[in-house]
Amino acid sequence: ASMLSGPLPPAPPLDETVLRAEKTPVPGAGLLDSFLPDADPYICRNENAPALVLVPGLGMDTLGFIRQLPLGARAHLHFFQQPNERAENEESLGHFAHAVESYITARKLDQHPGGVVLAGCSMGGAVSLCTAIRGKVRLRGLVLLGTFGSCAHLPGWQRTLAPAVRVLPLSLARRIAYFVVANTGHFGKVKRDEAAWLVSCKLERNRDYYVRAVSALTCQEQIAAARKLDLPT
Repeated sequence: ASMLSGPLPPAPPLDETVLRAEKTPVPGAGLLDSFLPDADPYICRNENAPALVLVPGLGMDTLGFIRQLPLGARAHLHFFQQPNERAENEESLGHFAHAVESYITARKLDQHPGGVVLAGCSMGGAVSLCTAIRGKVRLRGLVLLGTFGSCAHLPGWQRTLAPAVRVLPLSLARRIAYFVVANTGHFGKVKRDEAAWLVSCKLERNRDYYVRAVSALTCQEQIAAARKLDLPT
């Protein structure tokens, strides 16, 4: 709470020019993409402030977090992009948690004086929870936004039809996502231009990514392990 005390700058426009794109080389994993604040007043000047790594949801672009950019005045903000590629010797959510761990380690965020706080929305929350449970990087805190750690609440038909993502046209999936975000209250009240921004994706997703992601989400059971975490959440 002390990290976020005091007024924050106003939300930026839906304009990625306030961010800079970065590619972080990771041994054995090539390059991992992220965006960082590139304009005042969203750049943190306090070297002792924590790093805040944001992980996007299923099929989403990390630019969907742009309304959280004002937090960059209080923390060293990283808009992390989940890669399409699978990770060797991993399964289920481990493919995605491995990428987060690799990014944090490569940028030495866990060695930062203020530590690292991991935040994820929807699938990004499930990945963040998985990362915390694995314990391969040291976290100062965990922020879970509109997410879940178990598939038990999902209707049976959703779990049964999950493999159908292999044949679902990806452009159709994005149009459906826009309709749901813009025209229903499932994700709260969202303006049409914001809905279009949320479902746009600068890092194109491939079918293998969707198959791994949906398969992982519809079989995850992390609640028992999550109860054992001793981490501000």
